[in-house]
Amino acid sequence: MGTAIAKAQENGNLHLEQEVQTLLANENFRIDNPDSHPITLRHLITHQSGIDDSQAYLCSYYIDHGDGTHTKLVNLRDAGFCPESSPITLNGFLAAYLDNGGEFYNLEQNFTGQTPGQEYLYSNIGASLAGYAMKVATGFSLADYAQREIFTPPGHE
Repeated sequence: MGTAIAKAQENGNLHLEQEVQTLLANENFRIDNPDSHPITLRHLITHQSGIDDSQAYLCSYYIDHGDGTHTKLVNLRDAGFCPESSPITLNGFLAAYLDNGGEFYNLEQNFTGQTPGQEYLYSNIGASLAGYAMKVATGFSLADYAQREIFTPPGHE
């Protein structure tokens, strides 16, 4: 992810000091962190955003049955832990987790309460948000952008 984001910055698609909420201005959710300080891409990729991985994170893993239905993996172990109808897209999950109107929003569990940039805490949700912000900024998923800009030799587009 770091190399792809560095390449996107080099290409002028985004900047590490950009506020993530500004990048997400046209998306369907807000990041309702308890601190009034904005979260930047730098905070996300250095795991200093103040976003924490709560137990709701387990609801992001699922089995796609290929017929429009899915099963939440954690429900195979703990039936009913996650509503089967909860969002499975990255955008939907991030909205449910980070927006105060979301199904998985919990101020005390989803955020550390620390000012962004103040404390290191590894966060899968933060890394996912960085990848999603990159997709919004470039128009390509993280995987597609990396393939196109990093792994494809020049002249082989």
